[in-house]
Amino acid sequence: MKLLTSLQAPAPVKVEAKRGRHEHGCDAAKGGIAAGRVHQGNDQAEPNRLDVVIKPSNLVAATTALHGARWGYLAALTGVDLGKEANQIEALYHVCEGDAIATLRVAVPRTGGAVPTIHTLHPNAMFFERELMEMFGVTVTGLADTSHLFLPDGWPEETYPLLKDTDVRAAAAKTMGSEPPEMGRRGIGSSSPWGRSTPP
Repeated sequence: MKLLTSLQAPAPVKVEAKRGRHEHGCDAAKGGIAAGRVHQGNDQAEPNRLDVVIKPSNLVAATTALHGARWGYLAALTGVDLGKEANQIEALYHVCEGDAIATLRVAVPRTGGAVPTIHTLHPNAMFFERELMEMFGVTVTGLADTSHLFLPDGWPEETYPLLKDTDVRAAAAKTMGSEPPEMGRRGIGSSSPWGRSTPP
């Protein structure tokens, strides 16, 4: 929480935020994210949240600064496909300290986008980074294990399930040799391996 409250604007910097344009900056006080060196801007939409936009080349420096300040832990890494029109994917690194959350937002191109690994600072990042590669096609440079986590063997190359324009059913059919079964709720009285789901 101390880091979030210490991030004050030394000089206004225009950044694009989801709720419109805001003017904010970021100060390097107390080992935080170094202003002008690793961030492109920030937005504090809620009292305990801070979103900081950084370039992929500054990701390691930003996480090192947070780690060096002994601020928080990596809670999650989320990928967001902004669509073909925007031609970008955002990788959101959520670092938590108590009820405070700092999100490092890294935008990369939809095709050929890459971020460096941060698993040396945050060992749990390896799981998230592998998922980012598998589901969105973002290359994570320096990652030792790039094997699939969720997709079956034989999944079509360069077919990323969480991109908005991916036809997952067609990709699954190529892998499984037939259309995958319908997912979701079944009709009343349907059976399952554990017995009937509703009384007769």
